[in-house]
Amino acid sequence: MYRNRCLWVFIVCCISELESKRELPTFLKPCHRNNQLNDCIKKTMLELKPELAKGIPAMKIPPLHPLHLPKLDTSHDNIELVFINYNIEPMEDYTIKNVQMDLEKCELFLDLFYPNLVTYGDYRVKGQLLLFQLDGQGKIFLNFTDTSLTTKVKCNKITKNGKEYADFTNLDSKVTIASFRLDLTDLFKDNTELTKNTVAVFNENSKELLNEFENVIGIAVGQGITLQIVQSVFKLFPLDVILPQ
Repeated sequence: MYRNRCLWVFIVCCISELESKRELPTFLKPCHRNNQLNDCIKKTMLELKPELAKGIPAMKIPPLHPLHLPKLDTSHDNIELVFINYNIEPMEDYTIKNVQMDLEKCELFLDLFYPNLVTYGDYRVKGQLLLFQLDGQGKIFLNFTDTSLTTKVKCNKITKNGKEYADFTNLDSKVTIASFRLDLTDLFKDNTELTKNTVAVFNENSKELLNEFENVIGIAVGQGITLQIVQSVFKLFPLDVILPQ
């Protein structure tokens, strides 16, 4: 038993030593805590685009071209709206309007802009949308123009193996979309003409549906991937490695 205890102590010490010496990959640059911190984070995020597009398996970050979501449930109030095998692209094609890292409050604020987003997959809807009572499922295609995403991610500072980490857990996001175009199949089963006419009405009254689809993008992009990426980066590396003094 004494030998087993010694072995476990040795293993734990080795793991702690490895974590303390963990280095950033070449594509991820450290940003120093000075008055250039936010500019550095912005530059790093822009340089990360090619890596994010193909995904970073070692950091458990999925590809963003496309971002694939096996299931996305945006049901609320009187409508059930679920997307299956839902894809969004090009998620790596963002412009950074603003970024602010506040280590005192342990907060990261991001303001991103996407000129064009295309989404496609399967859907299931049940409930009322505009004046239509719906109960259908099929294929869906959406094209979003000029999408803005503002996100505030909050964290707690924790200590592991003598090193300080930022544990990001809470996210608040807001999405605004200038316009969108919608196409879908089988909204009314075995009635292609009614489906076609209803889709036309949705597109003609798209402004009245913006809140519905801003909610879709907010959940998918904000909660679905932004939080995951931030968590993955800061979970792996201590603050003195990724944001040195």
